[in-house]
Amino acid sequence: MTIIDASAWPVVRWTMPVVIPDAQAQALLVEFDGLLMRGERFVLIFDGVERPEQSSRFNRLYKGWAKRR
Repeated sequence: MTIIDASAWPVVRWTMPVVIPDAQAQALLVEFDGLLMRGERFVLIFDGVERPEQSSRFNRLYKGWAKRR
């Protein structure tokens, strides 16, 4: 499953699943950082759950990431 789809740039779709496996948590935030580092305007369409359940590693990493942004 693709969580972040930028194939229609500058329209980006983020489909948040109910669970993000620990092995994918860091990579997901790195991928989104890559979009931000382009320095270009884009539209983000957010779909899915607001906060993934049973994804404590992602939630912890996301909280730290959001504080740094």
